[in-house]
Amino acid sequence: MTTCRLRAKETGLLSAGICLFILFPVFGEDTHARLAALEARIAELEKRLEEQNAALRLALDTHQAGHTANGPNSEMAAFSNRLTTVETHLATMRESGETPWPDGLSLGGYGEVHYSNLSGQGGAADKREIDFHRFVLMLGKTFSERIRFNSELELEHVMAGDNEKGHIALEQAYFDFDMNDSHTLRAGLFLMPVGLLNAAHEPTRFYGVERNPVEREVIPSTWWEAGIGSHGWFNDSLEYAAYLHSGLKTDRAKNYAVRSGRQKVANADASEPAGTLALNWHRPGFTLGGSLQYQSDITQGAELESVPGVFSEGHLIWQHERFALRKRPAKHIGMGAGSAADGLL
Repeated sequence: MTTCRLRAKETGLLSAGICLFILFPVFGEDTHARLAALEARIAELEKRLEEQNAALRLALDTHQAGHTANGPNSEMAAFSNRLTTVETHLATMRESGETPWPDGLSLGGYGEVHYSNLSGQGGAADKREIDFHRFVLMLGKTFSERIRFNSELELEHVMAGDNEKGHIALEQAYFDFDMNDSHTLRAGLFLMPVGLLNAAHEPTRFYGVERNPVEREVIPSTWWEAGIGSHGWFNDSLEYAAYLHSGLKTDRAKNYAVRSGRQKVANADASEPAGTLALNWHRPGFTLGGSLQYQSDITQGAELESVPGVFSEGHLIWQHERFALRKRPAKHIGMGAGSAADGLL
């Protein structure tokens, strides 16, 4: 699936985003047993064919004993035709893609290539750039009707390592345990249920080449933590998520910003964990929701006094046929510092 986006501004901005999707189906049917049984049948037929060939050679050598060539040849031809039919059927299965696949395993992914052609005005610089922004692979495994594993590995800007522009990150790796039909326990490394894009940030979910500034700087998509909690539905309309997880680590020099405080679960300081609660109310064509996160000290003890942190955001989605409106205010409050933003997508 390929999606292209073009956006022009009065400043002469022209940007194009090309999203390359690599989607792989989930194979649920177990064909391994079928192929094994079919190969066993072929082996049996081959054995019987060899016996018939031996009988034919014996018949030809002892023709004078009264054996006729028509009998053995006819019987051998019948077995040969049956073997050819089975081999043809097996080849058809293989060509059609019905190959053995580990039961419950899923593989998917997506990618983004950006082309930017910017004419700077009012002090802005010109920009001519093409960038394979990200390539993402997702691997999952369904162990039973109630237990699943999902993961997401991302490579940004093609090359990662010393003095390279890109990096590799494990953004998700978690288990889901269905407690019942409405509530699921989640444990591991997962995305925060904050904002409109963080939990589902694929290129088709936002308008434009890049994610909008609010959900890139204020709500730092992508934002993941390690922890445990549950998510699900209280009824057909009210969705929830509640997690206890690793927290931010920021300070006054960073203006207590959320984006710079992400530890990304890489030898993260866990002195002060955080908690997040998210609610979404869904109606046909309409979603109203928000999230609240609290951490008793967003500096993880780096400053003399604790700096409590509260992050809250609200969002609204209204859609009528092909027209859609999305709005989300976000606010990050810390002792001695605060920032607020409101955006329209």
